[in-house]
Amino acid sequence: MTTCAARAIVSRLIDELNVDLNNIKSIDIVVSFIQLSGLKLIKDFLDDAINRGIPIRFITSTYMNISDPTALMELYYLLGEERIHLYNGGAPSFHPKAYLFVGARGQRLHHCRKLQYFRTCFDKWY
Repeated sequence: MTTCAARAIVSRLIDELNVDLNNIKSIDIVVSFIQLSGLKLIKDFLDDAINRGIPIRFITSTYMNISDPTALMELYYLLGEERIHLYNGGAPSFHPKAYLFVGARGQRLHHCRKLQYFRTCFDKWY
C-alpha cells in the first residue's frame, strides 16, 4: 500500500532537505524559476542523490524571465538534458513549487505549494 504524507513548506526548501536519501528511490522537482544562488544551496544534496543513483527529474520555466541562464546550464550539466525540462508556454502564469520524494517502499513525501501543476508537468514531459 502506498502512503502519502503531504505538508506545505512555508520556509526555504533548503531548510526542509533533511530527507534520508538511503530510503529514496526518485526525486521530482517543479519550480517556476531557478537562480544560481538557489542551485548552489541544493547542489550538495543533488550531487549526493546522483552519486547514490537516485533519478532526479526537474522542470522549471522562463516565467517572467527570472531563471538564470547560468543556473540552467549548471542543471543541464548536472542532470543531463533528458532530466531537465524548460517550460516556455503561453500560460498567463506558471508559478509552481513542488517537490516529490518517492521512498524505496513506494511511500511518497510531497513538499509542495501549488501541487496542481505537478502532475500536468510530469505527464506532459515524462
